[in-house]
Amino acid sequence: MYRVPNVTKMGTHLLKCPKCPLVIRNELTESCEETSLIASNTTNSAITEGGYVTSTPSDATPLLEFTEEKKRRLTKLLSKAIYVTGSPLSMVEHPLWREFFKELQPLFELPTRKVVSTTHLDTIYNEMEREITEELKSTNNLHLQCDGWSNRRNEVAIDVIKSKKKSQILCALFKQIIAEKGSGEQLKLPSKTRWGSYFHAVRSLQNSKAALQCLAVHEDAKMIPADIKAHLLDEEFWKMIDESTAILEPITDYIFKLEGNESYINDVYMAFKDIKSRLVFLLPGFSSLFDDNIRDRILNAVDKRRENCIKPIHLAAYMLDPKCQGIEMN
Repeated sequence: MYRVPNVTKMGTHLLKCPKCPLVIRNELTESCEETSLIASNTTNSAITEGGYVTSTPSDATPLLEFTEEKKRRLTKLLSKAIYVTGSPLSMVEHPLWREFFKELQPLFELPTRKVVSTTHLDTIYNEMEREITEELKSTNNLHLQCDGWSNRRNEVAIDVIKSKKKSQILCALFKQIIAEKGSGEQLKLPSKTRWGSYFHAVRSLQNSKAALQCLAVHEDAKMIPADIKAHLLDEEFWKMIDESTAILEPITDYIFKLEGNESYINDVYMAFKDIKSRLVFLLPGFSSLFDDNIRDRILNAVDKRRENCIKPIHLAAYMLDPKCQGIEMN
């Protein structure tokens, strides 16, 4: 009777109309029940030339538009949720979570654990720190709420300790000198689990030479020990820093490259060969740090690490690389 699908308003009116014949009302009731059943079993519908409703397969529905901006936003929200809730970073590598997100949005690729623990962590931390700092600067009043504690006599006790460490004073003075001189950077400390962090620690010291020497002779930096001041003002010390940086740089560069997300298995052989070649070229000119015995120990350590790392698969990848074709192999 009704072949067009959009008759909801008229059907509702006829069902409520007291003048509608009982036969038509019964037909409408049965038609509504059949329509509900069809709608629950099909995801899409199309109207034929005759006006009838025909079902279409669900895979004919086009995927929602998924842009790179949308992907970056989802990755950022996921990373922030992991940090704030204290969830383990390994969840992005768990097969059940990966299966869940694949079913939820096949086009969304979960970030790696390394990216979540480095790039996104630094970005979100800096954003949240900036937001909190701006909010504190715009606030006229600051309320500090402390957890309540009591002593053995059940008396309320709140201990407030206020002190300034010498390191904080020197750090503030160092930042002031950097701003005035326009050179230098924040000093970095090495991490035990990141070998490349030692290079960045020495490099930050090297880049802050002028600021540190100004700090050593500053009238407000009297708490600096005399031996540290002597090192900062000694050119031999900075020569040692330059030589250390030159040695660590090629090793660190290849570590970061080979442990990244890209596939560089074909470059492993040349990485060790290039590291040793650069060290053989640099070490003879470094007289302030190394004698012949130490130079030999460094080169032997590189050879030992190479023998432990290079496997037949690395040699095969280098030989099959169209750019190299094993040209440097003996």
